[in-house]
Amino acid sequence: MLTVSLLPGLSFHDWRHGDFLLIGVVFGLLVALDKPVLQFLAFRFLVVSYGLVLVLINVGLLWLLSVLLGYLVHASGLLPILAGGLIVGVVGVLLDTIVGATPPVLDRPPEPGRAHE
Repeated sequence: MLTVSLLPGLSFHDWRHGDFLLIGVVFGLLVALDKPVLQFLAFRFLVVSYGLVLVLINVGLLWLLSVLLGYLVHASGLLPILAGGLIVGVVGVLLDTIVGATPPVLDRPPEPGRAHE
């Protein structure tokens, strides 16, 4: 909803109260089911591009959302969807950092009595 409110090229059609929940559930399912598969398939390009391919994956998910729910979400062109993919990625990283869904990577000290391998 933040992405659509920030970008003039993305808009909602015939907005009703329950539609926000429907859009959230569909986009959540796309992110939960399709994004990991796309990241796995594009892993080589993720490493080479320093993660810029994630923006393209988010763009693809937004486009797929507008195709699946075209009667609710409308994108007027490629530039708003590209900017929307960037905003979705930044907001996702911020929410992930605030909520702490990803555990931190910590170096563990060696256990006593075990030699370094």
